[in-house]
Amino acid sequence: MRVVILFHGFRHCLDVSPTQTVADMKQLLRKKFDLDTVQNEETENDIFLSLNYAGGVLEDDWIFADIGIPPGVTLRCELIQNTKSYLNVHCAYSGEIVKFTEPMSLFDTTVGDLKTMVTNKTGLHVSVFRLVIPEGKEMFDCNLLKDYNISTGDTIRLETWNGWADFLKAATKGQLTPTLKHMLS
Repeated sequence: MRVVILFHGFRHCLDVSPTQTVADMKQLLRKKFDLDTVQNEETENDIFLSLNYAGGVLEDDWIFADIGIPPGVTLRCELIQNTKSYLNVHCAYSGEIVKFTEPMSLFDTTVGDLKTMVTNKTGLHVSVFRLVIPEGKEMFDCNLLKDYNISTGDTIRLETWNGWADFLKAATKGQLTPTLKHMLS
């Protein structure tokens, strides 16, 4: 099957076997475009190769026959900058990880400042959650992050107070009846 690859504004035709995986195709594209700097998606590279179809990213283990991509379709090939996060916050109620990629001084930042940054990223009010270090100890506003031995790349847990988790899950899914039920109880 022949597909068209759009890379840096130019179109390139490529023959793909229906049994081929996306990872195999990426390897062909690395050779075709001479991308020696992009080696393996598993390692911590600064740049990695991404294939997109209809606005969605194709996963490496997907097989072309299973995806349902028709012959002659255009796939977008992009080099994506891998931004490393300074700090991660794991939201317990949703399982989402909020990444802080903006430079911050973990030595001078207070927990209160971090809570404000979390509020700005998630939209949650500071009164509905608390921050907990991996050892399970609650973090208090007036303390510095260094007091909790937080370093670059660490993950902090965001826990909501009792009763808020179900309300937030229902509200983010757009479920009106459960949301109202939780508001009234």
